[in-house]
Amino acid sequence: MVLSRLDIHRRNRGEQALVTLAGTIGPATVPLLRAALEQCLRDGVTVIDIDLTTVNSCDSKGLDVFLGASHRAGRVHASLQLHHPCAQITRLLSATGSTLLLAPPPVPRHRSCSATSRVPGRGRLMNPLVGRISRPSRTGSVCAG
Repeated sequence: MVLSRLDIHRRNRGEQALVTLAGTIGPATVPLLRAALEQCLRDGVTVIDIDLTTVNSCDSKGLDVFLGASHRAGRVHASLQLHHPCAQITRLLSATGSTLLLAPPPVPRHRSCSATSRVPGRGRLMNPLVGRISRPSRTGSVCAG
């Protein structure tokens, strides 16, 4: 019998918590995970970000813990999001219709004038980051206008 191990590290930032997991989420580790997420909610955390970068697998019981914690978080106006899942966890979330747990992809912090393309048939430029027509500036670069 192989023993599963799950390391849990929590870092608080005001009412936010980053919970970093490392190891395997399975029958032997689910109670520890559930207790850690419930403690976040008892402590008044309103944003729970779970970093799964170093988690190599998660079974249906682990998924149930994430879904249950997300549901409880929603009842107290808090949120829970999963970040950086491995391929197996991504497939599990997709197959069960649970991708709502995934954090949205990051949004660029600044807009670049170089990320443009021509609007077909119009000869003007479209900036896909802002979704509107751009005009050439006097310096020759293209910026949203």
